[in-house]
Amino acid sequence: MTLRWCPPRLVLSLIALSFTAVSSSLLSTPAIAQTSTAKPAARAHDHDHEHDHAHEGDSLEQGKHVHGEVTINVALEGNSLAVELNSPALHVVGFERAARSPEEQRIVSEANTWLKSGAGLIGVPTTALCRLQSVTYTPPASTAKHPDYRASYLYRCDQPTALAWVELWALRRLKGVEKVEFNLLNGSVQKQLDLGGNPGRIALR
Repeated sequence: MTLRWCPPRLVLSLIALSFTAVSSSLLSTPAIAQTSTAKPAARAHDHDHEHDHAHEGDSLEQGKHVHGEVTINVALEGNSLAVELNSPALHVVGFERAARSPEEQRIVSEANTWLKSGAGLIGVPTTALCRLQSVTYTPPASTAKHPDYRASYLYRCDQPTALAWVELWALRRLKGVEKVEFNLLNGSVQKQLDLGGNPGRIALR
């Protein structure tokens, strides 16, 4: 199978960052933590929504905007764990236009706060000792016709050999996700998996 995904420049540049400061928040904080029971990874989910559409000016790394589908990229390099989330606004806030009411403004504000914090984004083994180092996130323009939410997170893991799996906790907050395009770059290994909206635990090795 020929993989469609090429590692985003943003993820690769995050991996290249030098770690000049170490966050005090360990895996037991809301940003990233271990769950007690394993869940089997979901099988590939082939259903695509009918109303998909490409964005003008989108790069190959960004991919196309498809309702029902989100993309999550994970890259491992030494002690670095980089995670990138790409989702249509429909799954983040429930609509694809400027907020029109105080309630919609509140929803948008809460979504921005969550994506900036990285809280509850992923789960990995606590023994990997991962700490969130940096977040790269800019809210989409309210005037965009089909806005996407894109955010990148960089973790330092003191025991990277313990990174055997990941859980996509972000899906607990997203709405109406039917398919996850999961891209993994681990050394020379590059994988692309099409998963259902509740994939459970995904092997990284």
